[in-house]
Amino acid sequence: DLQRAWLARLAVVVYAERSGRMFEQLKEGNAFIRRQALSTGIIHQYFIRALCFKRRRDLYRNVIRMRMGLAAYARTVRPAVLCAAQPVVRGFLDEYAFHRESPNLSGALKRFRGRVVMIQQWYQQVRRSRRAYVTLFMPYWEEIQAKVYKELAMELACQEQAQAQAESDIRRSLAQGKLPESPSSRDQRRTTKRRVTHERRSASGRSSTGTFLAEDDRSLASRVAAIEQNMDVLPNYMVKQLLWGYIGEMQRSHKQRVKDWEEGKEAIQWVKDLQGFGVHEDGPAGAEVARLEAGVAKGKPRVVHINLEEIDELVRKNIDTWRKGGFKQLRHNRRRLLKLPFQAWARSSKCLWQKKASSATFLTEAASVVRDDGPCKEECADEEASNKEDEGSEAEEEAKEEA
Repeated sequence: DLQRAWLARLAVVVYAERSGRMFEQLKEGNAFIRRQALSTGIIHQYFIRALCFKRRRDLYRNVIRMRMGLAAYARTVRPAVLCAAQPVVRGFLDEYAFHRESPNLSGALKRFRGRVVMIQQWYQQVRRSRRAYVTLFMPYWEEIQAKVYKELAMELACQEQAQAQAESDIRRSLAQGKLPESPSSRDQRRTTKRRVTHERRSASGRSSTGTFLAEDDRSLASRVAAIEQNMDVLPNYMVKQLLWGYIGEMQRSHKQRVKDWEEGKEAIQWVKDLQGFGVHEDGPAGAEVARLEAGVAKGKPRVVHINLEEIDELVRKNIDTWRKGGFKQLRHNRRRLLKLPFQAWARSSKCLWQKKASSATFLTEAASVVRDDGPCKEECADEEASNKEDEGSEAEEEAKEEA
């Protein structure tokens, strides 16, 4: 027992000594690692400072070199620039310095700027007047455009109706076991049938032609309405742009039209003078004057005038171009300009509809909660029962009074 106790104590002492030694070694290792990390941070900071100093020094060196190079370049090139700009400045002064004083570049530039501002104001005035003319021409354009589209719809409806009638005739002939008739024989048979039917109706004194015509008119009218509803109408922005170009062309051609009108008047006066001296061409007297006067307007041409024939021709031409797929550049430019605003509007509309949907859902749930069984429903039922009892008692009292 004594030996066993001594060995146990010896083992405990050895374990304690060994654990203490390992703890001291671990402690020294952690301290060494801490010192290494601290020295590494110091070395890293030193390298960062050295690198920043080196970069700053190189940057200052390059900046100084660039300044010296630019100064040398400016000192060398400036005289060449002055020599090259001298004829340009001289030409500008010769063209825009009209006064007899000594030419001054600043004064010439001010006068030139004043003229530019005057031209800009004149251009804005022309744009305002042209915009007003476009507003004036819009009702005439819309009226003619509606008429043209109605004519197109009527033409297409007649073609569709004729095609449908031909198809129905072919199906009927095939169902009866007959071959389709040629257009000439079919037209001849229809003419004979109509003549016989007309003779029979006139003999009997009764005719239902009005009913058949009314049915045809109704089917044709429905086709016309459907075609007009599905037509790709010329948009409003395109109409304004076309009228803008038409009015601009009239404004630009005003001088030439006035010149042609004056030449026509001079030619008429020349013919009249010749006739006054007895010089006549072959034909009745005054025929040449009447012919010349027919081609010349009575009054002086205006800058902008309303000619319904020209507007009708312009409307038909542009509608035909639009139906054939023209004006693609204007359409794509309009789409490009309206793309971002339309996307913003779509996002805002989507948010608004989501809010409305959420509020509608909330109101629906609240209404369903109110309709469910609960104290509110019981109170409403009690109130209805009391109202019925009051009405019954009042009816009994009235019956007693009458008795």
